[in-house]
Amino acid sequence: MRSTIDFHIPTKTGLSLALAGVMTAGCSSDTTGVDLAAIERGITEVAVSAGVAAMLGGTQHTLGTLGLALEKQAPTFLIYLPPDYSDANADGYPVLYLLHGFGNDPWTWVQTYGLPQLLDGMIADGTIEPMIVVMPNGMGDLIGSFYTDSVFDEAVGVAVPENVAFGAFKSYILGVMEQVEATYNTSTPTPISLAGLALGDPFSASGRAIGGLSMGGYGATLIAETVPVFSAVLAHSAPLAFSNFLDVDPLIGLSVPQILLAETKALLDADAMNAGSAALIGDENAVFTTFSFALSGAFTPIAGPLAAFDMGAQVALGLGDTTYAALLDPLLFTDPPLSQLDNYQYPLSLVTDSGTPQLDDDIWIGAQLPIDAAGGTVTTVFDDQWLLHHDAQTLMGDALVAGGLLAQDTDFFVDVGDFDDLGLADDVADFVTTAEGALGVGQVTFETFVGGHSDVFADRIPVSLTWLSGIFAEEAE
Repeated sequence: MRSTIDFHIPTKTGLSLALAGVMTAGCSSDTTGVDLAAIERGITEVAVSAGVAAMLGGTQHTLGTLGLALEKQAPTFLIYLPPDYSDANADGYPVLYLLHGFGNDPWTWVQTYGLPQLLDGMIADGTIEPMIVVMPNGMGDLIGSFYTDSVFDEAVGVAVPENVAFGAFKSYILGVMEQVEATYNTSTPTPISLAGLALGDPFSASGRAIGGLSMGGYGATLIAETVPVFSAVLAHSAPLAFSNFLDVDPLIGLSVPQILLAETKALLDADAMNAGSAALIGDENAVFTTFSFALSGAFTPIAGPLAAFDMGAQVALGLGDTTYAALLDPLLFTDPPLSQLDNYQYPLSLVTDSGTPQLDDDIWIGAQLPIDAAGGTVTTVFDDQWLLHHDAQTLMGDALVAGGLLAQDTDFFVDVGDFDDLGLADDVADFVTTAEGALGVGQVTFETFVGGHSDVFADRIPVSLTWLSGIFAEEAE
């Protein structure tokens, strides 16, 4: 994601209200009677270094403090310091990197879940030991980044600056870790450095954990699997297994493709997905469309001239860009515009502009969905990319990944609601079975609870924090 990108996706507001428990920011623009000093005690908003900011194009989305409207600002992260924090403390403080969910930003932890007050109270009554908590921003141009480096396959063959599509969010998280551990008094024996990671230097995992809710739990798990430098991972209500993503969910009673087609029919009055589906991103009535485009932008972005996209012939309909309408020639596209059922590539934004609209010269970036316009599976996307490179369960079954986690003695805390709105209960259980087989039953704590995707999370976070404090205490002995 670069500042030169001209996004055609309409900005939505009211995101905290939306999306069937997926986007649960819960922020309020009414600050009357709100004691900001109390709810923000111990919280500091920190600007990321210039190098890390560049990974996100220099700016990124935020919901805004106690607000709903999307806005862009220089990339930052929030950090919580315990009441007794001191740079002179010889032991230092363990650190938790806490990743928010889809449609949220770091302030959700503060304003919705009251995390600073919760931590202060649990530390004061001795339930947990003092710890530092770092809250990065995973909000991207497609509402959620999934904390993934959204990069193009080299086979695309199109020169796009830095090979980054919608932001290098995994690298951003690692950069934030480097900045935090170089600045604050953490107990990590070997502070993270990007240069060291690139060289394969060993890093002690002691005193370092990563966790999150929903998208954040997914990001925490994938980062821990691919960069094994954490002693503990917390994954709350996270999409940890994609193998059943396209199947009918037993709780919901529908498959994701069926839901996408239903949203298309309801909002676009169309029997098949089309380029107009991209304009539904962020619509509170298009939960799964928004979610699927965000996943696809993170996992399988694509770049090229408009004519290279198989959905490009409908770009004027979907993105409201009449500039290219007169240039559209069905012969330039993979399929005639009246036969779009096998299409799955969606142009989303114009990266380079020649000044005069050119179908073959102007470069666009977009997303490749794992299903075609009629709901069929695109195996080159789903099997070859999503499952192979981005599925937490598949990665956990890899001997090298499991070996890295075992070498660091990484423990997992995983939970999910019996009535998860996204139908994740069976998927999370499948991941846990794989993790227990790869790491051993003793390395995985798995709990289910009565509730949905995030409606009782305020009751769940104290449970995982207590568990985590026990892990940190064992390391300190």
